[in-house]
Amino acid sequence: MGKQNTRLKVVVILIITLISLSSLCFIFQQNQRNINIDPVLSSQNPSLQTSSFSQDNYSSILEQPKSGVGEITVTNISFYEEGFDNSTEYEALDDDIGKDLNVTYSGTTYIETLVNASKNYLKDEYVDNNKVRIKLRDTLEVSYDNTSHDGLAGFMVYLPRLTPIEIMEIQVDGDILAEDEYSLVTDENFIYFDYFDYYMKSESETFSMNITYSYDISFITWEIDQLNKDELIATEQPLYNFEAKYKYQFYLKGDQFSGDSPINTIEAENLTVGLIINLFDKDEISNFSLALNEEEKDANNHQISSGIFNISLNEDFTANSSFFELNFTSAFQVRFQDPVGNTWAIDRLLSGNNIRQRFYIPQVLSGPEHLLLTFSFYEPTILNEQIRQISSQFGRAVVRLPVSAVEEPLEDQGILIYTPSLIVGEYGCPFSIKYEAPNSFRIIVTDNINMPLWDVDMKVYYNGLLYGTYISNNYSQPLAPLIANENGEIIMEHLPNGDYRLEIFQGGRIIKSATINTDQETHYISTSIIHFPSVILAFGIISVIILGAGIVLYLRNKKRM
Repeated sequence: MGKQNTRLKVVVILIITLISLSSLCFIFQQNQRNINIDPVLSSQNPSLQTSSFSQDNYSSILEQPKSGVGEITVTNISFYEEGFDNSTEYEALDDDIGKDLNVTYSGTTYIETLVNASKNYLKDEYVDNNKVRIKLRDTLEVSYDNTSHDGLAGFMVYLPRLTPIEIMEIQVDGDILAEDEYSLVTDENFIYFDYFDYYMKSESETFSMNITYSYDISFITWEIDQLNKDELIATEQPLYNFEAKYKYQFYLKGDQFSGDSPINTIEAENLTVGLIINLFDKDEISNFSLALNEEEKDANNHQISSGIFNISLNEDFTANSSFFELNFTSAFQVRFQDPVGNTWAIDRLLSGNNIRQRFYIPQVLSGPEHLLLTFSFYEPTILNEQIRQISSQFGRAVVRLPVSAVEEPLEDQGILIYTPSLIVGEYGCPFSIKYEAPNSFRIIVTDNINMPLWDVDMKVYYNGLLYGTYISNNYSQPLAPLIANENGEIIMEHLPNGDYRLEIFQGGRIIKSATINTDQETHYISTSIIHFPSVILAFGIISVIILGAGIVLYLRNKKRM
């Protein structure tokens, strides 16, 4: 009887031991699933790394974001309007002013250009002068009676018609007057000349006078505008070759006094001007078309050489708002530095869990040195309503439009970004977009009969690189390891719009690749893994072993009894 009790105890202990081993097997299987992490993912530091983007790497070469328009020289003028002589406004100077004096105006002559108009906004030779300063000369013939007013002085007061001017020199009969032989009256540069005293020892009663002065002609709205910003759209290529169209324009303006006294100022409608327009970057611009006062002209007839144009006096180009317009084209090659995917270079988590930031670094590789370029690019993965802030490092304007506002055949979502003003010679013109990432993924991984797989992990790629808190070509900070739960689910939140590529791993071996999109929140990823209920099978095997062991013990015990 004692031996039977001992055998029974042994059987009970054996059964309990086998059940315990079965439980340990299940627990081990669970633990093995939890530590089955891809070595590439586990080696990454989950902390957010410092951005490799540094503002110190980029600097502007422009004082102002404007295109340099070259130089303009005046070659000749045509003007014939006498000035103001012996004005009654100045009779108080002497009782004899205006008595027995006859002044005849012979004309105004162009001598030379003193200062060219020039606009060049590059830092090393910054010039912003929209005026040409020219030297002119009024010629007068003067006669007087030096006997009719014996003992009284004789004075002459004269002011040229054009304004504003600065008197440079006065000649009388070819002799240059010293500074103490004449004076300038008031701020209007009236010339005050004591002709009677000057000719006191002479019997001559006539003399000629040449009045040399400087005069400014202005170029209003003198600028170069790019015409086809809407047509230059970058989409998917890493390098872009653009032909940009430009309009070069200005209004010509000079002033003069009107009426019988120098009070009112009007535009000098009778002042005709000849010009030489000398553009920068002459070898890199072409396809010219010319219009003067909105009348089409043959550009070839006015082009002296490439990029240099002549407007002669016979064009009647006057100083009362005559309009010059020249259209041309130029070729550029541009790129985005280190683009990830189609257009963007760096994407990172900025704040919270859902605010991200992208850095764009467009650069002009080749093109005219003095011309600004703006083009647009299609950004399909940021919606207009998701944008929180757009900023440019150089303070240049960045314009964004929803694609619905553009007639181009683009997708019905995303935005169109007009880059800041770009110029060759700058390493890059960085700007950034801060935006909200609102999307979530619920990914369910199943086996070949759509039963959940819980012993898998996953890698996620966005624009070809590991998705995470920091993404660039040189470095990526991926997410923490993504492991399916007991329902085969992997949850991802706060994702940018777009396509994602998934790689599913089991035991370090890739078992499935798939592409999903944020247009859909729940995604079922079916694999070819054969359905294998390992827990049930393990319990079944253990149960069979226990049953078999029990039968053996029972038979042995029965035989001995």
